[in-house]
Amino acid sequence: MSSKLRSIRAGHRSVISRLLKKFEDIRDDGDEPVNTEELTKIVNNLLKKQETLQKLNEDILENLDEGEVEAEIVDSDEYAYTLDGKITQIQKLILVNTSTLSTNAKDFRQL
Repeated sequence: MSSKLRSIRAGHRSVISRLLKKFEDIRDDGDEPVNTEELTKIVNNLLKKQETLQKLNEDILENLDEGEVEAEIVDSDEYAYTLDGKITQIQKLILVNTSTLSTNAKDFRQL
């Protein structure tokens, strides 16, 4: 059972890698304006995958022998931390590109 769950998780991680590649392509294409609609779709999909991975990680832990638990926790937590950082990057890029604040302003005091 554990190996099947790990295979399912690997498939979801593969989809996440593809979504992150799309994000990097959008971010690194300096010639084109940032497509915030596409970024929003990417971040929404990543958030869904993040929830799915959390459930899978819990199911995998329940089916492991004691000797494998620590390594599994470390691996899943490191992946979750990295994924959370990437989601934050995308959300910040969306915020910057949809902001009405002037990037040339010296400060942000109200008039």
